[in-house]
Amino acid sequence: MNPLSLLGLEAAPDAPVVVTQAGALTRRDALAEAAHVALELRAAGAAGAPVVISLDSGAGFLAGLVGAWLAGSTPVLLDPLVRHELDRAVRTTGARAVIRALGAASDGFAAGIPVVSPSGARGRFDGEAPAVADDAPILHLHLGLHR
Repeated sequence: MNPLSLLGLEAAPDAPVVVTQAGALTRRDALAEAAHVALELRAAGAAGAPVVISLDSGAGFLAGLVGAWLAGSTPVLLDPLVRHELDRAVRTTGARAVIRALGAASDGFAAGIPVVSPSGARGRFDGEAPAVADDAPILHLHLGLHR
């Protein structure tokens, strides 16, 4: 299964897929931002491995999620309000990278793995997202304990 088919990003490329106070993000732009994340994950050696996503909802979250899928990675979703769970999420899932907001990269996280930020950058991804086996999860929810 191609997880991107769940989002329908390839249909109507100029249609908005995320609308925020700052404006609308088209499907084409969403894929370009996701491509940037996928390329960064590949460069970091994290393609095909679990990656923790610790982002608020919105365009950056979508870019992180779709970028992880484009890189063949399993996204591990972590509520950004439970930062104290980040080290544990990385440890328990074997994550090889963390996708976070640019400003959050230096708030005490020290697992020694690459940090990737969607940051609105755009790239071009050649090829298709690797298929996910029908019996494999397309994402992992790491539910931390709020302290």
